[in-house]
Amino acid sequence: MRLERGAGDFFEDIRDGAKGIIDDISDGFGSVFDCIGASFQANKDFDLMLWAAYVMLIAPILSFLVNGMMNQKQKTNDTDKKGAGSIGFAGLISIISGAIYLAFYYKVKNCDFGTFGKCFEYDLLKWHVGLSMFLLVLGAMIAVMLTLAALGQVCCGDEKLTSMCVYIFLMIQMGLTFAPAIVSVSAGWKYTFGKCAP
Repeated sequence: MRLERGAGDFFEDIRDGAKGIIDDISDGFGSVFDCIGASFQANKDFDLMLWAAYVMLIAPILSFLVNGMMNQKQKTNDTDKKGAGSIGFAGLISIISGAIYLAFYYKVKNCDFGTFGKCFEYDLLKWHVGLSMFLLVLGAMIAVMLTLAALGQVCCGDEKLTSMCVYIFLMIQMGLTFAPAIVSVSAGWKYTFGKCAP
């Protein structure tokens, strides 16, 4: 009786161990298949990030040029107004991040199949997503400052409706400004810091 119980426990332990090993292997294959599926999706993600990188690169430069042209037109002979335009810290980070992604993307795109491992500069992709995350943190801090300023103006100011309209306009503008960074982080997270990161 004791021998039968011992053999039964022994076979149950073996069965549980084998089931655990098979479950671990299937979970491992599941994550590998998820990343293989993600790599087929990667072309769409990387193309989406390409458009975001172009916007991140071009939008601050266009803003700088348009701002400078508008200020030049405001100059009159009577006053001593100087045309001013600046990119700002967020714009500079945006330009750098966009340029890094373009370098990564076109290096991989122009690579042969045999030398793909040498062309795939994974660190460039991580820098792009990391700088995009920094832009999102910066945008969140600016949004908090604008919200606090708008609340102060609404509570203590005279023109409450104007303050709310300006606040809504500024928040829409900020959403459009930081939208490429949101796209880059959401599309590139799984390849850099998520489940498909090497």
